[in-house]
Amino acid sequence: MKHILVTTDFSKESSSAFDYVKDLIALHKDENIRCTVLTILEDLSTGSAQFQLALAVLDSHGIRDELHQQSKDNLERLIEKNFEGPNVEKALIRAKQAVHLEILEYARTNDVDLIAIATHGRSGVAHLVLGSVSERLIRNTDIPVLVIPVDKTSPAERSAED
Repeated sequence: MKHILVTTDFSKESSSAFDYVKDLIALHKDENIRCTVLTILEDLSTGSAQFQLALAVLDSHGIRDELHQQSKDNLERLIEKNFEGPNVEKALIRAKQAVHLEILEYARTNDVDLIAIATHGRSGVAHLVLGSVSERLIRNTDIPVLVIPVDKTSPAERSAED
């Protein structure tokens, strides 16, 4: 294994994957593994014509560029806080297609050996409406995908169980 891709949407849930990835890197420390932290900025313009018009007006004020810069800054802070070492890279992509397809395209073009993603653990109607990026990844790739379930217990509760 030479390259691990870990995804984030900056949510608390998505950061659940970070410790697993750091443990994998530590286990293979002699292999000099590269790690890329990836976030995808979804295209907001795929909604109704009314929404597209409103977005065009907002975009004339540089909203998309501002969101891109904020995401870039957030990604840098996230890496500084959660990862260390010279082999950690960041990638920020403006989506031109579905998020899972952007992740797969990045993984394929950058020789990724493992994709790590936290699942939000949605079920029922929320899962039907919002879908599951991790589920779509698994169904559409031959690259191994490590899906990390979100631990819904607090660190204090986990310590009390030990």
